[in-house]
Amino acid sequence: GEGNRSLALSLFWQHPERTLNEDEVHSLFNGVIDALKEELGAILRS
Repeated sequence: GEGNRSLALSLFWQHPERTLNEDEVHSLFNGVIDALKEELGAILRS
């Protein structure tokens, strides 16, 4: 909407010794989204 800004992020997670599983990646992603919502009032577009 008017007055809003759009932001695209590309995130990479790597463990130094093994492959991350899907649950770990989802948890990390949700943590980033939650922080953006709390700190900036961000809204995730669908």
